[in-house]
Amino acid sequence: YQAEKLSQYIKKDGRVRLIESRESLESFLVERKSAKETLGVLLSLEGSHALRSIDDLSALGKLGYRIFAPTHLHDSQWASSSTGEKRAGLTELGRQWVSEMNRLNYIIDVAHASE
Repeated sequence: YQAEKLSQYIKKDGRVRLIESRESLESFLVERKSAKETLGVLLSLEGSHALRSIDDLSALGKLGYRIFAPTHLHDSQWASSSTGEKRAGLTELGRQWVSEMNRLNYIIDVAHASE
């Protein structure tokens, strides 16, 4: 939903750039030097609780998401939260999640992870 809304907004407002890669970031930074009103945005999923499987990472990546956190306020199937019950770090499935994140060159947000 958020990716669709952002895509619609970008089409309406020519000042907004979705950052999806190193190249798009570099292009934005060059453009920003002469067009200070240009805004770069990154799509992020804070807490990957909604993911049903590791394959969902690729699907969300196609929509422009590049930053994912394995957990947030509660433990997930991927990892324990710093405020969760287990506080045991990554699960075995979470280790696979990290491998897939690395393969896809996505950013891992560890702000709320327990270990």
